[in-house]
Amino acid sequence: MVPEGWKLVTIGDLTSSHSYGPRFSAKDYHVDGTVKTIRNTDVTETGEILYKQVPSAHLDSEIIEQHKLKTGDLVIITTADCGLSAIFEEQDIAYIPSAYAVRYRLNQTVLPTFIKYFMHTRIAQKQVGQFIRKGTVANLPGSDVLKIKVALPPLPEQKKIAAILSSVDEAIASTQAVIEQTRKVKQGLLQQLLTRGIGHTRFKESAIGEIPESWEVDELAKVARVIDCKHRTPEYVESGFPVVRPRDIKEGALDLSGCLRTTKQDYEDLIENHCPSVGDIIYSRNATFGVAAIVETNEPFTVGQDVCIIVGKILIGRLLFYLLNSRIIKLQIDKLSAGSTFQRINLKDIRRFFVPVIPEDEQKEIVAIADSITEQIKTSEAQLHHLHEIKRGLMQDLLTGHVRVGGTP
Repeated sequence: MVPEGWKLVTIGDLTSSHSYGPRFSAKDYHVDGTVKTIRNTDVTETGEILYKQVPSAHLDSEIIEQHKLKTGDLVIITTADCGLSAIFEEQDIAYIPSAYAVRYRLNQTVLPTFIKYFMHTRIAQKQVGQFIRKGTVANLPGSDVLKIKVALPPLPEQKKIAAILSSVDEAIASTQAVIEQTRKVKQGLLQQLLTRGIGHTRFKESAIGEIPESWEVDELAKVARVIDCKHRTPEYVESGFPVVRPRDIKEGALDLSGCLRTTKQDYEDLIENHCPSVGDIIYSRNATFGVAAIVETNEPFTVGQDVCIIVGKILIGRLLFYLLNSRIIKLQIDKLSAGSTFQRINLKDIRRFFVPVIPEDEQKEIVAIADSITEQIKTSEAQLHHLHEIKRGLMQDLLTGHVRVGGTP
């Protein structure tokens, strides 16, 4: 049912013209091109165009003029991630849609930002799904998009709805910027702490660069246990014990929620060499190799192939976690991979990583500083999650007319 004062229309009713982008070959792409071409990978799930990553091309001026985007144009991706949509804002250089995107020029009855938000509602996405043609690559016919139905409020109410949602988007962008900046600060501070320590005035050269005179450098195997996985694939079952694979390892606390699971029999066999416990480091050796996660859960789990467990001895677990994700180790991995089709870190290479040997009291001080910044990032990430939840709720209420903002109860 359409709310009082709203009209049920189609995207076609709101569009004065639409057109696909032009087809051209890979040789037309050029770093100093005359036009930027928006691909399916340049539009995000939240309706933003990643202008900085859009590639440029050399195309005839007539083609550019024919397809040039203007502020307020609706761009919808028609292949792969079908239905991703964004509103274009004019830039310093001309932009056009690629051959896998359609430009819709909206008329004066609709606010472009309102349509941007509508296209990311469940109502719109459900309609998009009905028009997608399955094949080797999913395809969304641009003409079918014109059939998508929209419950359209009067223009003043559209503006109020868009203003409310835009203010939430601004808060989201601001929070994301804080997170990114804090991560950069953390990275720089950790590099300083892990190479120069706290309060030192005298330094010496080492295999990892300049370090305090009282520190030493040794191989990882001398300061921690590096425990290999069992080189076999377990039986996977619907419910059971989590098995951590390389794809499950992200920098931070280990998250078991997305792991495949195995039987009790396989679990007991796989933990024969070591049963993972709080404070252990889970390290990826393949795919997303060179990433360390720290165990902060008491839930029983095991590790699959191309994953190893690192347990602190002279160096404590949390310091190892920060160290293994630091530039000190990343630079050593880069040297190992230079000039090769490097896809996996061998266990012997991990054991030979050079690491600083730091007095235990100073380790704890470094960890305390790093943990405080990590907590700041977690707090900001929780705020970001909350803002996204607020936005989802507002979109559901405002874009369906369940909550009115135009003076009509």
